[in-house]
Amino acid sequence: MRLPTIEELKSAYKSGVTESWKKNGNGYWSSTVSGDSTSYSFDISHGTTHSDERRFSLFVRCVK
Repeated sequence: MRLPTIEELKSAYKSGVTESWKKNGNGYWSSTVSGDSTSYSFDISHGTTHSDERRFSLFVRCVK
């Protein structure tokens, strides 16, 4: 199991898979690094991508 890439999260959002995740929260980490201490996250409520400090607490979903 691993964290999905930002592209995989976008695809899950477009297909509607993320609708059932909303009860847990809006922001989900991806495995895609955006800088030395940042990675991309995806907001499943708005369909937006963000670059966040990895020290922040966000939700995760694993893929095979």
